[in-house]
Amino acid sequence: MLPILVDLQAGIFEPVYAAIRKALAEREVELIDLSRSLDGPDSDYWILPFDQTPERGADAVFARVLTAALSADAADPK
Repeated sequence: MLPILVDLQAGIFEPVYAAIRKALAEREVELIDLSRSLDGPDSDYWILPFDQTPERGADAVFARVLTAALSADAADPK
């Protein structure tokens, strides 16, 4: 789950993320949650105010978190 790049520090979308986490857990769907992986002003992570596609700094953070999660999963198969 990727974060919505608006008001990251305020955490205004945390209730939405929590509802998604809960719904997926109830259905036993695995999730790699990136919603809390970025810190700092949201403007540091998007390309333009009207195009909030993650820029390369955000992509680098996402890549590190995903790599760690997938590596841990591969090392401990269920």
